[in-house]
Amino acid sequence: MKNILKILFIVAVVTLLPYSVYAACTQTLYAGKNKDVGTVTFSDDGTVTYNLKDGWVMTEAHLHVATKLSGIPQTKTGNPIPGQFKYKRYYNPGVTTDSFSTGPWSCGKKLYIAAHAVVSGYSEVQKMTIVSDTQTLVMQGNEPGATYPKNAVLAWEPFDDPADPTPSYWDEIAGAPFAGTNADWIWESYRPVHTVTGDIVEFERTFKVPGKILSAVLDITCDNGYEVKLDGQLVGSAQLFGDWRNPVYCPQDDKYMFLRDPIFDDDGNLIVPGVERYGWKTTEEYNISKEDSLGAACDNKCNKFKNRYRNRYRNKWFDHYDVTDKLKCQNDGSTHKLHITGVNEAMTSEVICGYEDQGFDGDSDDNPAGLIYKLEITYTTGGSFTETAWAAGLPFPGKNWATYFICSTPACN
Repeated sequence: MKNILKILFIVAVVTLLPYSVYAACTQTLYAGKNKDVGTVTFSDDGTVTYNLKDGWVMTEAHLHVATKLSGIPQTKTGNPIPGQFKYKRYYNPGVTTDSFSTGPWSCGKKLYIAAHAVVSGYSEVQKMTIVSDTQTLVMQGNEPGATYPKNAVLAWEPFDDPADPTPSYWDEIAGAPFAGTNADWIWESYRPVHTVTGDIVEFERTFKVPGKILSAVLDITCDNGYEVKLDGQLVGSAQLFGDWRNPVYCPQDDKYMFLRDPIFDDDGNLIVPGVERYGWKTTEEYNISKEDSLGAACDNKCNKFKNRYRNRYRNKWFDHYDVTDKLKCQNDGSTHKLHITGVNEAMTSEVICGYEDQGFDGDSDDNPAGLIYKLEITYTTGGSFTETAWAAGLPFPGKNWATYFICSTPACN
């Protein structure tokens, strides 16, 4: 009988072992015991990172990493004491992510990690998506005899037969963020109006959010360039250089240069403003900052630009911008206007002031035009609340529900 019990004990230990030593070392962050509010990740270099889900922010973080369980501060009864943890930070406003450097640790170490947080969130978190389609209005364009505003139309996509369902050249190059949505390439007309001299088209989309906005992310690109505003305030632009809206006069030829590829001198200084020809291959993502505390009043943080950095979570084509808190400064159920100026470059054989453009006159195949965008909004129709949270794992010896998890550093060679 004793041998049977011994075997059962060994089986139980072996069965439980994978749940105590986590190879991936990413654990769910649970608030109030069972609400999944994000993750905590331990990296090989000793960095511990908190990442919260949409609708949640972190106002406090307490972290302790030790080589044995008893190394984590605890009461005599075995309950952890977050206030005595080695790493602790407080956030006002709250944040959605933060990292702590706890290393370096020697190879082959088993580490006991207690990751605690105080989080604030909303109930009834929902999402809505607004995309480029024929509901987008053209407020001003170039079609002879057209009456504005008018609905945008689906654009011809190079170099694709409209009856062919395979992805177009545009889709293959810049369509990744829009896959799985109803976003499509639009313009004022199926083919651009002025393929030699270029076009400027003003688009607008009005939308209403039925709740308090928590975050909003806009993915956008345009062949060849664009400028985007939200409720009259600039969000960003791409492929547009200098005073691109105004023609540049060349007195020696008595001609104007307009919407051509921008011209720079040998030192990189802009000589002639214009529209960059190939930059549409990058899709920009504008992320309305989620760093503000969800319950904070709108103050001077609104409408300030954040830092720009390279966004590597998709691929090399994508840049990422943190922009304004414009949407979050609105009341529940407010109406917004997304205004996008789409620009199709000039493509001409004409040499002006000694500057050659394309070397040939563009046609509707050589110089197509199209805009595509997707605006994802996270909002809530419920109330806010605050919870304590722990990274999932094994229970402490005490009687509360606090947990810790175990990770191992890379094996020694």
